[in-house]
Amino acid sequence: MEIENRRRLSELENLSFGQLSSLIPFNENENVEMCVLYVIREKTIALVPCGHKSVCDDCLILLDPKRCPLCNTYFTDYLSIWS
Repeated sequence: MEIENRRRLSELENLSFGQLSSLIPFNENENVEMCVLYVIREKTIALVPCGHKSVCDDCLILLDPKRCPLCNTYFTDYLSIWS
């Protein structure tokens, strides 16, 4: 699973911003926030202590060192949040 996640992340890193934007479903009536790393999955993880809901469960394991991708704060725990 980790190898597959790293492969997918590597593929996404090679895409341009325009290509990434086209992967994100757009619907004005929907307030779904997408993972800041994987971009095509919904954010489901809130990091502790900063509280940012920034990544999906797949990308959580890729955060090394354990820092929030939004504020760069080290996190010590996380909460799974489902809509």
